[in-house]
Amino acid sequence: MIPSNIHDSDFSEILGPATPALPVTTSPATFPKAERPRGGPRLLTSGDLATFWGCTTRQVQNLASDGVIEPDAATGLFDASECTQRYILRLRNSAKLRNAGDAELKAEKLRVTREQADKLALTNAEKRGEMVPAVAVKAAWSETLRDVRAAMLAVPSRILQRLPHLTPQDLDQIDREIRNALSEAANDERP
Repeated sequence: MIPSNIHDSDFSEILGPATPALPVTTSPATFPKAERPRGGPRLLTSGDLATFWGCTTRQVQNLASDGVIEPDAATGLFDASECTQRYILRLRNSAKLRNAGDAELKAEKLRVTREQADKLALTNAEKRGEMVPAVAVKAAWSETLRDVRAAMLAVPSRILQRLPHLTPQDLDQIDREIRNALSEAANDERP
């Protein structure tokens, strides 16, 4: 809805004549005052300016507190033409800054997408049985090695059953050698 004090025919007066494009590096604080449209400045309240721009009064107040637009010192009203030009400049600068970070943002999004694809590939491989969790492998090997240790420690008593002529010292020697071999295997640090 257009404020009651603005008519369709007044848009050209409000916006003023076409001005050449300003470089994006111009900050709102150094924005040159535009030539006043015919009939002088069109002063609006923050509510009327918000309606004209199609935004909320709070957004206009935020722009004013950020120094993007400034009310007239004498009346406290906003010059619609000047404020619109300064607001457009702000939008241009914001767009340029957003585009400057696009390359970095795209690279980050690509990295996240690759990580998600890797995670999905690992999950699918595990479901197909092509991969086994490390915890399961460790548990299986621990059980196997416990069985091997128990079997090796039982060797001296099995030898005694097959070779009854061996002395207890002979069996102690065999037992000691088996235990030493198991200890060395347990202490062997392999990558």
